[in-house]
Amino acid sequence: MYEKDDNQQQLTAITTKEALQHRFEQMHKLTREETEVSAELRCERLQKLEDLIDDNRDAIAYMINQDFGHRCTQETLMAEV
Repeated sequence: MYEKDDNQQQLTAITTKEALQHRFEQMHKLTREETEVSAELRCERLQKLEDLIDDNRDAIAYMINQDFGHRCTQETLMAEV
């Protein structure tokens, strides 16, 4: 899993099980604290997600290739990204 480094505006890997669990717990807590979210905010968040994916297409394709082993980049970009 990756998380965005606000200072450097890039993705950094979460490399330990404990770090991943901590990040999950943070995200879960936030979803419970903010139960009513406006449509406008949801749209903003979806746009940020789309931008994040677009900005990291090559890295995502590379990591999927690493997981599957020799998966065609074009197939990944069409099907996954």
